[in-house]
Amino acid sequence: MKFKMIALALAMPGLLVGCGGGGSDDEPLQPSDEAPIPEPEPEVPEPRLFSNGDLSVEPSLGTEIPIGIYQYTQTSPSNGSELVGLAIISESGRIALALENSIDFARIELNENDRFSMPVESTETPDDNVSRLLKGGRDTGVGPDALARISGSVINDETQALVHNYRMDKQAPDERTLTLAGIAATYSGIDDTGVGSAISLSSDGTLMGSDTTGCEYVGEVIIPDGGEDVIEMSYTASNCGPTVDIPGDSRDGDWFAVGRIDVATGTLSMFGTNGSIGTRISGTNNDPDEEVVEESATFFTNDFNEEPSIAARLEPGVYDYQDIPLGDGATFIESGLMMISNTGRIVVATDSRLAVTRVTVSDVDTFRGPVVQSETPGTDRPPSNASEIFGTPDNSGGGGSFNLAGSLLGNGGELENRYSATRDTTNDGTFATTPLTLTQLSGTYSGTRNPGAITATLTIASDGTIAGSDTTGCAYNGIANVPNGESGLIEVQIDAANCSATTAATGAERDGDYNGVGDFLPGSPDRIRVVMGSPMNVEFLDLDRQ
Repeated sequence: MKFKMIALALAMPGLLVGCGGGGSDDEPLQPSDEAPIPEPEPEVPEPRLFSNGDLSVEPSLGTEIPIGIYQYTQTSPSNGSELVGLAIISESGRIALALENSIDFARIELNENDRFSMPVESTETPDDNVSRLLKGGRDTGVGPDALARISGSVINDETQALVHNYRMDKQAPDERTLTLAGIAATYSGIDDTGVGSAISLSSDGTLMGSDTTGCEYVGEVIIPDGGEDVIEMSYTASNCGPTVDIPGDSRDGDWFAVGRIDVATGTLSMFGTNGSIGTRISGTNNDPDEEVVEESATFFTNDFNEEPSIAARLEPGVYDYQDIPLGDGATFIESGLMMISNTGRIVVATDSRLAVTRVTVSDVDTFRGPVVQSETPGTDRPPSNASEIFGTPDNSGGGGSFNLAGSLLGNGGELENRYSATRDTTNDGTFATTPLTLTQLSGTYSGTRNPGAITATLTIASDGTIAGSDTTGCAYNGIANVPNGESGLIEVQIDAANCSATTAATGAERDGDYNGVGDFLPGSPDRIRVVMGSPMNVEFLDLDRQ
């Protein structure tokens, strides 16, 4: 094209000379009033967002950013306070950063330095135009046995101001392999606003569903890596009705979502956005007639109903509990045991604290519940004044044991203690081969505790009936239950009457209805340890078979 333009320009003078002075009657050329044809606007590439594109693999991630479930920790730059939640990364580069009250979405790709800087779609800023960037990369500063850690920051794209820092620690997947045939089921649940959803996944990858506002979902689901617990979805929502503060037409449209699924417990959690709003859907494929924990249930509620989120997100069993000092120079480190039952009941027995609570685990793998506690009799280290317990799985360090990390909080939510807890797997092989039953548990158990040399005796019948007493005059009557024989745990409901005072509680405080969690330790002799609590008092029984 350039050569033709040059040739035409050279020919023009000759043409003009040849025509000049020839007396032509043609009118001279007049300037045009028409606007010049505008140059075409350069095409602006579509921004790379969670809510657009397709489900294809993002090749730049490679092995640098592994697919999987991550513990997500968001840190405030002003005071260092932390929020803990869940992150899910899929092979397309889609990542959901989920806290209990917000979700951030991005679709990452790595540059030549294996770093990313991508736009964020956030449920925290639905009504403004704040533009945020998610920046980060794989952290090389973790131990050699640890799983991947990704760290970075979120910044305001316009002002470059730091919004918050974050880190993501990859969690070890379970030992099951996901297949489309294996996850095929209908998962249903109700969210915090009362909207019920049902998502059906088919063995050919088809996704269909609906919710109680009228939404209809049609799309597809893929499994990026069968060895991880991650799924990714693309679907269209139509005919949606309004929910709290969100009109129906804002909920229609094309959606992408990432999620995780647990085949063993039949639970699904998914986090998605259509570019306008974000959503989270949690459901199970459990039998609707199965007895589960009522929303209003507490540690002291008269039931043995299972809490599905415990088996799905945690591991029921006995844990070694260890206090983590808040500062340098700690002279006393609290330690003992923690037991987590399928019912959501959790008990703690340390050298200074006896505590009970009951929790559910959120869709971002955190739990938080009110604590009733008593001082361990005879301790010279009174416990901190905890009123809540917080926790989350912490399985980024490799190894075979399931771990928890968390904190004890005061009345105003202030931090009192940090703790770690590691599953005690000593008797796992025994109970995997021969799960605990009431028949095996049945018998008479007795033990003495100090101060006061108080001897307690419990007789457990093969139908679970409990009768017993202690040397202060307490009369015990109740029932025992084995919530899950493979965990080796037991639960009890006991009525205590006619109790006298101990060094830790008055007789009136000791009387009442107790619930408890304990474990059975096979040996010579067999042994049970039970932490039982009422709204007024918590006690610990360590008894040997007679």
